[in-house]
This record gives sequence, C-alpha cells and structure tokens, in this order.
Amino acid sequence: MSSLQQYLQQATRAAHQHLDQHALLRPLLHKALSRQSYGDALAALHGLYAESERVILASQALMANGFDYRPRRRQPSLQQDLQALQRQPWALRQALQTPSDTAEWIGYLYTLEGSALGGQFIARKVRETLGETIPLRFFHGRGRQTEALWRDFLHYAEATCPPAQYPAAARGADRVFRLFAAHLDRLTGQHTQNNSMSSALGATG
Repeated sequence: MSSLQQYLQQATRAAHQHLDQHALLRPLLHKALSRQSYGDALAALHGLYAESERVILASQALMANGFDYRPRRRQPSLQQDLQALQRQPWALRQALQTPSDTAEWIGYLYTLEGSALGGQFIARKVRETLGETIPLRFFHGRGRQTEALWRDFLHYAEATCPPAQYPAAARGADRVFRLFAAHLDRLTGQHTQNNSMSSALGATG
C-alpha cells in the first residue's frame, strides 16, 4: 500500500464508513436486498456520478497533468442499468465544489476510483442475491481492468501529490464523502416524507 493511500484511508475512514452504512446503500450487501432497493441505490447515485464526472472532465488542470478520466467514466453504465430497471434517476440538488489545487483533485479522484474498486465486490454480492439477469454494468464497471486502473491512479497520485500536500488531498476526499452522504440523507428524507403523505392519503381516501 502506498503511503498516500494509507494516509487517505486513515483520514477518511469515519466518513467512508458512514457512507457505506447509509440506509440507501447498506442493503446492497444484504441477503434481503430487493430489486426495488437496488434500483433506489442506483437512482440515488446517478446524480452524484453525473455531476462528479462532469466536473472532472471539465478540468484543464487534470488534462495538463496527464490524467485522462474519459476511459474511467461510469455514469453511462449507471444510466444503462437504470434504463434496464425502468427507473428514473433522482436529482442532485447541490453542485459539487471544484477542487482548488492538484492535491484536492487527488483526494476527489481517490473517492471515485476507490468506489470503482469496491464496486467489484458489490457486483458479486448483488448477483448472488438478485440473480444473473440483474443489470450490473455500473458496479461491474471496468471488469478485469479495474485493479490495473486503480494502480495507475495511485502511481499518478503519488507522482503529483508530495507528502506535504497529503492533508489537502484528505480534505478533498473527505469533502466528496460528506457531499455524497448529505445528498443521500436529503433523498432519504424526501422519500420518507412522500411515503408518509401517501399513507395518510390512503388512510383518508
């Protein structure tokens, strides 16, 4: 494990664990996962990845540093999974803040590239629960290339982010984790309220 990877893991552990245990994402690894809950998770994640990747692809700084994110995009696969499930994405109400320097960009990318690596594990669990026909383009992602692309990212990160800038990278990563969690919290509140209103209307109808 690289020194930067170890630093970022330790610095973001609490925020990462909080996100993994979120009510919209936690069912993904449970045997009780339903097709509805799986679709909910994808619908919730869509806006985050669409906006995250838009910000990345618009960054001239990353391109100037030799990092091409285009072959790493996952939002199109997420969109295809939603279409296969006949689901609509849930909107992102808050814009992502563009990182201010290279170190923050490294932290920003760390969260997304790490999620691609973790997606391989999630894909296996979802397939075990929901069967071979469930659409898994997003979590399966880059398939056998995933680990190689992760290593390439770490090499890039180590080469462009010296130890003195590790704290800035950690702030960038932590900001993304917390934005993801805030978005999911907002959606959970909205859908809980909508379900309560539906129940009330049903009781009075």
